Amino acid sequence: MSQPPSPSRGVLYIVACASRPDQRVPDLVQAAQSARWDVSVIVTSQATEFVDASLLEQLTGYPVRSEDKRPEEPDVLPRADAIVVFPASFRTINTWGREYATISH
Repeated sequence: MSQPPSPSRGVLYIVACASRPDQRVPDLVQAAQSARWDVSVIVTSQATEFVDASLLEQLTGYPVRSEDKRPEEPDVLPRADAIVVFPASFRTINTWGREYATISH
């Protein structure tokens, strides 16, 4: 008799920035799923050139988001419990830092 599946640890967003390591995102998705995470993938618009979106959608069961959604549009991704940025490009870290500085002042 098989055991019931372990409960999910929650929803993990993997955010991918444009660079060669993006080719390893499917490996990260599978590793996270093995650790019982429900995974969604978000990529920067430039990263769409580096990832296989159809493979990622097949692995996760969710569409790969690469553009901002409008506030009135429904969110097709579940709410995140954790976020991993892989790979985190220098440009993305700088952009997030500027946004945080703007919000916090």
